[in-house]
Amino acid sequence: MMRQNYYRLLDDINFKERWYLGEIINQDNWKYTSGESVNSSNFQLKIEIFQEGKEMDFTLNEAYGVPIVSESFKKSVSIFNNLSFIPVLIENRELSTNYYIMVIEKLIEAVDEDKSEFDKFTKDDPIRPDKAGQYLAFYKLIIDPSKVQSEDIFRLKGFTNGIIISGKFKSQIQSFTGCKPQLLNGTSKTEGLDYI
Repeated sequence: MMRQNYYRLLDDINFKERWYLGEIINQDNWKYTSGESVNSSNFQLKIEIFQEGKEMDFTLNEAYGVPIVSESFKKSVSIFNNLSFIPVLIENRELSTNYYIMVIEKLIEAVDEDKSEFDKFTKDDPIRPDKAGQYLAFYKLIIDPSKVQSEDIFRLKGFTNGIIISGKFKSQIQSFTGCKPQLLNGTSKTEGLDYI
């Protein structure tokens, strides 16, 4: 049986002259990263521009890591389960396409703790004691395929800002701007997996 590779889906900080997106205005941004479904708003959602620049098909907003995706990206990944899309306007910006909040509606406890290297929050953490038992940082993240089964995209339970995708999902998005899938189940230590 061929080994399944998994990737953490990041946005490309090296994309030349890229934009950076800020908060979804008047919303609890964290609810869009919970790994659960989100009810559509009765009013038009807007997101701030944190820094002007070129549009990207895939962007994680600043501080929260909410995925904001283009119309073409949305259409391409709509074949996968556990995704929903909420229309969003980019404030004070004329756009070449429509944009959406991509909500990932699957949360899986998928970390292979025997093979991974990580720290967890403790009860006496001076800043976030409420997160005791959850992952604080990963230095090497290995996904256990037996816990994932056939899912192609999900968030990690205990580390919900981690968006994990399969090789199939990666192939589907490789032509879009802003995507930077980071291989997790390789032999070298992962980078960019620090603090929540």
